[in-house]
Amino acid sequence: MAEGEARSSLPGSGLDCPRRGSECVRSRSGADPGPATEIARVEFQDTYAKAQMLVPDDVLQRCQTVRVALAEARKLLTPLAGSAEHDQRKWQEAHTFLMEMWEAILAMQHAMRQDLGIPTTES
Repeated sequence: MAEGEARSSLPGSGLDCPRRGSECVRSRSGADPGPATEIARVEFQDTYAKAQMLVPDDVLQRCQTVRVALAEARKLLTPLAGSAEHDQRKWQEAHTFLMEMWEAILAMQHAMRQDLGIPTTES
């Protein structure tokens, strides 16, 4: 690693990236976002599969919504990350999609907190 180069850990992957987070994905050529991204995706799938046996239906339903949205986001971002051209319209569509996911993530978080008996600002 060059002097002064930032190192960023990719959560859940056990791997470090010599750049900042998403730059690891964007800097690669081709459709493959890189091994750390794939490891994180597989770990998420494994954890989700285990949770299906333990998590109440209300929480699981919201988790499913987020899981599907993350898969859709991956479909949108993978081609953009591997492309040399910068299609502003497609990047804006991806950004809008990700921002709209926030509501589903908040609903999932709220359901999880309720299930655990943790007070929320809405409770």
